[in-house]
Amino acid sequence: MNKNSKKLVCGVGDNDVKYSTVKGTPVYEAYRAWKNMLNRAYSGNFPAYCGTDVSDDWKLLSKFAAIYLLNCDDGYELDKDILVTGNKQYGPDTCRYVPNYVNMLLVDRAASRGSLPIGVSIKGNRYQSQCNQLQNNGKSKKVSFGTFDAPEKAHQAWQNGKITAIERVIKKYKTEPNPLPEIIDALNQRIQVLKDDIQAGAITIKL
Repeated sequence: MNKNSKKLVCGVGDNDVKYSTVKGTPVYEAYRAWKNMLNRAYSGNFPAYCGTDVSDDWKLLSKFAAIYLLNCDDGYELDKDILVTGNKQYGPDTCRYVPNYVNMLLVDRAASRGSLPIGVSIKGNRYQSQCNQLQNNGKSKKVSFGTFDAPEKAHQAWQNGKITAIERVIKKYKTEPNPLPEIIDALNQRIQVLKDDIQAGAITIKL
C-alpha cells in the first residue's frame, strides 16, 4: 500500500495517485469512477453485482486511471460484460469503455421480469414482447413486437427483434472515431447465439 494512503478503498483499493481527491481535475473523475467500480464489487449494496471482483491491476488507482483518462473525453462507459458473457471481474483484460448505447444493449433486467424469458412481460392475460432499438435519430426507443398467448412465442419475437437491435448498434458503433474490432466481434457473436436459439426453438438465457 502506498505510504500516503490512509486506508484501502472498500478494503481492497490502493489510491496510489497524488492529488486524486482534488475536485475539478481529470484525475479526480478517474478516482470517482474507480471508487464507484469498487463499491459495486465490494460494498454489498448492489445485489446485481454479487460475486463480482476487481483484478489486482485495477485495485491500483494508477492502473485504472491510465485507461479511464484515455476514454473519458469520449463520454464512454465501462462495460463489464461485452467481451465475456456473464463476466464477474473488472479488469483490463475483460472490460472495455464503450458508448452508452452499446453499454445498455445487453442489460438483463432479470429482477423486474421474474421467471419470464428475456424481453417478455405480462400485459392483461397475454404476454408482450419488446426491446429497445436505436432509431434513425440515434436515440433508443422501446419497440413492441406484439402480444402473444404464450411466453415462448413472445420470447421468439423478442429474439428476432433483438437481432435487429444489435445490428443497428453495430452499424452506429462502426461510425465511432475508434471502433474496436473485438467489440464488433462480440456483438456479432450475440447475434449468432440468438440465431442458433431460434433455429433450435430454445430460450435465450443470457446474452
